[in-house]
Parts: sequence; structure tokens; C-alpha cells
Amino acid sequence: MVASATAPGIDRLVMNIGSGTKTNIRTLAQYVLEAVGVGAEWMYLNDQDPGPSQMRADISLARKKIGYQPRVSLQEGLGLMVAQDSRFQPIPRE
Repeated sequence: MVASATAPGIDRLVMNIGSGTKTNIRTLAQYVLEAVGVGAEWMYLNDQDPGPSQMRADISLARKKIGYQPRVSLQEGLGLMVAQDSRFQPIPRE
């Protein structure tokens, strides 16, 4: 993020920063649960529009303008964020 804020010629361009890998919502949710160390029972609501089945950040502009290249996977990054940020505390299990 520092590179994008200080690079010459960026002039407030909006750039996606992510893994650039397609991830479906269930996988993302599972990664979050694993990172915080909890489990959950999955529920599906068939009468609601589920939205996009998967998403992927288009990192091509960041790659071109600031040489961005992901160094960690989404799963690893979530784990690092939870481990390093004091706002994420273990959830007590019942």
C-alpha cells in the first residue's frame, strides 16, 4: 500500500490488491473460520439470490503501475492478519 501511495504518476488511481486467484464465497468463509479457529454449520437459503459464485481481484493495474505481485495466499494472509492484529481475539467455545 505504501508503494501505491508514493509511486509517481499514480494520481489517485484505484488499484485492486489481492491474490488474483478466483475464490468462491464458501471457500472464503471457510478460510475465515479456520483463521479465527472456529467451526460453523453451513446453511443455504434456496429462495435468495446467492450473488456471484466466485470473485477474483483484477490486479493487472497494480502489477503494471507498481510491480505488485502477491507473496502470500488468501488463506495464509487471513491467518497472518488474525495472528498479528490484537483486535482479533479467540472466540470462547461453548
